Amino acid sequence: MNAMNEQTRAAVAEVRQTNCEFLTVPQVAKILKVNKNMVYDLISVKLLRAVKLGSTKVATIAVEDFIREMDAGLIEYDHVTKKATRHRSKAKSAASPNK
Repeated sequence: MNAMNEQTRAAVAEVRQTNCEFLTVPQVAKILKVNKNMVYDLISVKLLRAVKLGSTKVATIAVEDFIREMDAGLIEYDHVTKKATRHRSKAKSAASPNK
């Protein structure tokens, strides 16, 4: 697995500084540097796990996972069609023995 780049480390650090288990959609949007509608799109295509607790909340660990997966190239998202593709880890497929 590739080491996280500086921008990814900074984003993960920002998530951890919140000291919250859940973040609001506006908080996630600010961290990811996107608008709120994009966060809702990511939730609707199951790239961000969220729960409805009064308003929609996203677990901080889900944001960290999303950032890492994007950085590693495990997620592709087409902004026009709003279709997402989550790729399996290359490390897992390389570790499986050929029969």
